[in-house]
This record gives sequence, C-alpha cells and structure tokens, in this order.
Amino acid sequence: VLALSTEFFYINHKSLVDPSLVFFVTGTVYWLYSGLIAKESKKRVCYTICYVFAAGSFFAKGFIGLAFPVLLFLCWILWIKDWREIKRALPWIGILIVCTSIGLWFWFLWKEGSWEYLNIFLVHNNLQRFMPRDGYTGGHRDVVYYYLVTYWQVYLPWSILTPAVFFYAWSKGFQDKNSLFLSLWFLSGFLMLSLAGTKRGIYIVPLLPPLSMLTGSWFNDVEARKVNNWTDRISQWSILCFCGIGIIVFICKALKHDLFMTAQFILSIPVLVICYIAVFRSFIKNKVIKLRGISILLSLIYLSGVLTFYPYI
Repeated sequence: VLALSTEFFYINHKSLVDPSLVFFVTGTVYWLYSGLIAKESKKRVCYTICYVFAAGSFFAKGFIGLAFPVLLFLCWILWIKDWREIKRALPWIGILIVCTSIGLWFWFLWKEGSWEYLNIFLVHNNLQRFMPRDGYTGGHRDVVYYYLVTYWQVYLPWSILTPAVFFYAWSKGFQDKNSLFLSLWFLSGFLMLSLAGTKRGIYIVPLLPPLSMLTGSWFNDVEARKVNNWTDRISQWSILCFCGIGIIVFICKALKHDLFMTAQFILSIPVLVICYIAVFRSFIKNKVIKLRGISILLSLIYLSGVLTFYPYI
C-alpha cells in the first residue's frame, strides 16, 4: 500500500531527503511502541534504540523529525493516562543520545560558518518555517486547511478508502491498541502540520506509513469478511473505478503526446486491460476486492506510465 501511494512513489524516484525522514521517523515510532508495550526488563533496550533513531530523524530533516514521535508520545500518554510511562521511557538516556549528537553537530556547524550558519538553520529553516513572519522568503505559506484538500491527491489511490478505514477503526471503539496508536500517529502529525505556517504535500509523507498499515488491516478484514457495510462496499467500487479511469487517462495522455506508437505503450495496453478485467471479474464473483489483485493492477499502471512517459528511468 505504501509503495503504491502517489507521493511516496514520487519521492523515491527523486534525489530528496524525505525518504530518509520517513525511514528514521518510522523507525523511531516503531521502537517507541515496542517500548510502550514491552515488559519492564526490555523497555531500556527498546527506548534506547528509539532515541538512536530519533537522532537520525533530526539529521534527516531537522527538528520536524523529532516533533512527530514526541507529539505522538504525549498524545498516547494523555489518552491512556499512564503518567508513569514518562519515567519508564528513561528520558535522560534520550537527552544524552539526542542532545549530545545534535550538540556536536551544532558545534561543527558553528565552527564551519559561525553564527550565520546557526541562524540559517535554527531561525530560517526551522522556526520561521513553522511560524513565518513578515520578511520570510522561504515560500510554501498556505491556509490552515491546506492538507484537508491536498491529502486526497498525495495518498491516491488509497485516500479513497480513508473514510471507510477510519470509520471501521472508530466503530470498533479503538479497543485495539495497534489501531489506536496508528490513528494517533497520523492525526497528531496531521494537526501539527496544519498549524505550521508553511505547507507542502510532500510534508505529509512521514504520516503515510501508519495510514498504510491501517489500510492494509482494513483490506485483511474485508477479505476475511469481518467487515461488509455500505462504506466498505462503496470504497471498493470507488477504487475499482479509479483504476479504470487511470487506464483511460494513461491512454489519452499517450495519444495526446503522440506516444501511442511506442513499444512500451503497445505492449502495456493489452496487459492493463486483461488485468483490469480479471480484477473486476474476481470482485463480482467473490463480492470482495483482493489487495493482491489491486496491487498488481496499480503496479502495472505505474510501470506503464513510467516506461511510456519517462523511458530513461
């Protein structure tokens, strides 16, 4: 699910720091949750590894890498009201690992460019990006509801399923701690990014792993017939329609740019049509959409587009 989401696919085919940010933030949160649910004897190891990944999150893209897991941890503590977990998290180890590594990096930064470099990093690239003031020239300033609009494009095609995924998680009352933790991970980060002054669709990518896990869990329960209400049926029909429209758009774009005579296009069209018919027939027969079928179809659509429009890749 994650690999076939639009923005994640896009950033992993460019030279950007964001894939590193996704990796380290996800690693930090994974070991954070491992520490939260671990036995007392194993908490020290889990939290220590968590803090190492947290340092990596900072080096990937600054303080925003630390903000995601810290905010999630605070939301989790507030939700379960277990204040003693703060002490069990051994924050002094985190301060030692994170602050020492960051402090050493700041010292080298100061040594290289004096206070000018520190000012560019701390004020311009961090503080002003979150709270831009008059004179800020970094761009990307937008309205508070920006991500409510942009999200649906960034996470296509799986964003079509998001209402059904969260409705299903909510209907279970978040009794499952895994679903609760993943939901808090996404919602806390989404709120923080919405309150920030600068916004871009790519900033949401570190929040796609929890959504992908929730979506995969939803698919699993749909296939196991654990859930079958009107929201799920509409969502399944919608994603099938999206794939069909995607094939049509691909064909129209190729015709528009005179790429319909290329070998890639000629070979991909029958494969795409046959695969789509197979997935559609399977859905009609079984009354349920299969994740493996829709994933193969989406992979072929992506691959056909890349090989036709960007053959050098």
